[in-house]
Amino acid sequence: MRPDNEPIEYAEDFESPFMSAARFWAGVDEVTWLVEGLLPDQSLSIVAGKPKSMKTIFAMNLAIAVSLGSEFLGRPCRQGIVGFLQLEDSKALILKRFKSMIGKPPPELFICSGVASNEELRMSLQAFVNYHGMDLLIIDPLIFWRPGTKENNAAEMAALMNELRGVVHETGCSILLVHHSRKGGGDQGDAIRGSSAILAAVDIALEIRKENQGRACLKVISRFGEVEDETLGLDVASMTLHSLGSVREAERSSHRQEVLSLLEAVAQPLTAAEIMGSLDLPRATLYRLLQDMELDESISSTEGTSTTRGGRKSREYFLSSHESSLTADLIDMHLGQTQTKPEQAREMDKEGLSQSLNPMFWEVDTNQKEAY
Repeated sequence: MRPDNEPIEYAEDFESPFMSAARFWAGVDEVTWLVEGLLPDQSLSIVAGKPKSMKTIFAMNLAIAVSLGSEFLGRPCRQGIVGFLQLEDSKALILKRFKSMIGKPPPELFICSGVASNEELRMSLQAFVNYHGMDLLIIDPLIFWRPGTKENNAAEMAALMNELRGVVHETGCSILLVHHSRKGGGDQGDAIRGSSAILAAVDIALEIRKENQGRACLKVISRFGEVEDETLGLDVASMTLHSLGSVREAERSSHRQEVLSLLEAVAQPLTAAEIMGSLDLPRATLYRLLQDMELDESISSTEGTSTTRGGRKSREYFLSSHESSLTADLIDMHLGQTQTKPEQAREMDKEGLSQSLNPMFWEVDTNQKEAY
């Protein structure tokens, strides 16, 4: 231990990697973001999902948004130079998808596809990143970055991730890796296929889980705080993902629309028990929902003729007059049948009516709901 007050002497040509705490404290402690709250500057991140879970579309949408400085999933992006390295899909497929997403090629986006990764490519890529001052590099998929690496081998994957972390440190360029999820899934990053060294090495882990009706759930594991699970929707025509809000918000909105659709279809008051039987919603969820829908005046209720087990009269629920009119207008707008009568609307099957009232289907043909 150094005696008190004894000065520290360094050789003139010695460069220490350390700095005093006082100097360190004077640094910047604010996190800066490429995508607000989702993708930090100078970070190593990963997005994982099962095949056809829209993870490549997610990465392509992100590349366009950052290169233009526009929004991604409702979040502002800082404009930057982006490199998209596609090591799996064909040039034709990637070009077709990009053209669906945006009409003109973004000037700050560089694309490399249809090549096999080797040492020469990796060295030239890092030089290219340095030369252009790139802000974001997307590698799709991770496992093709260094072919032959065993993704379940902790030592090999730790070395690969350390190599990529070194690129981030040397260039200041953020890297987003596209990877696969385990078949069995998992929580808190366990769904990422391969060694746990992958999750340990990244700053942000994004997981995309495919759901029904062209939707997906986005889960985020971050070093920078908790991020609520989010529901994503896909517009097939433009191959663009958009946020439908938090999972809880999206579920509540979906349940609300199911109730409205059912009441419109049957065109008569229903008890909570009858609604629950038709929609298979949990009892507590339905009662909270009905209460909130009465408060916002989308539905009304009256005392019914049946009684509960406790001997009280059951409440019967029906569409409020303004909500009924709005629902009919939405049906007419979607079907292009401005003369549609209530009797005709009631004859529509419940699933078709639900879809006609669901904004996810206004621009997406129900025969094209396959996830890409």
